[in-house]
Amino acid sequence: MQFSKHDQTPSGAESAALAATFDVLKRLLDEENMAFESRQIVDHSIYINRKNQLLRDLILLQRRVTGPGELLKVKGHLAELMPVLQRNQELLKSNIDALGEVTKVIRSAELEEDADGTYSRNDRVKAL
Repeated sequence: MQFSKHDQTPSGAESAALAATFDVLKRLLDEENMAFESRQIVDHSIYINRKNQLLRDLILLQRRVTGPGELLKVKGHLAELMPVLQRNQELLKSNIDALGEVTKVIRSAELEEDADGTYSRNDRVKAL
């Protein structure tokens, strides 16, 4: 669901559009969480791009909400979304931490290779 700033919806429809967008975001996060949990190899840029588009849609919808009563109508959708967002945050952090560990292992192996005397950065610089 994509909106432009010029889209006009009838009064009251904003909350329905917000609820629908929250539901789409929840399904997307559930899908990404399942990919993380099952350790699938996926292109996470697809998730990033879809989440970015949904956040833009939410910002545009938020600007069109006419009052607090409209927001109360989507409170339940937001409550359902929160634990999914928290789980996604945990999984993203875990994935980033794992990437950091892999980087350390690669860097450590590189340093060990340099330390065994068969290859050194100084020799490489002298050769240049």
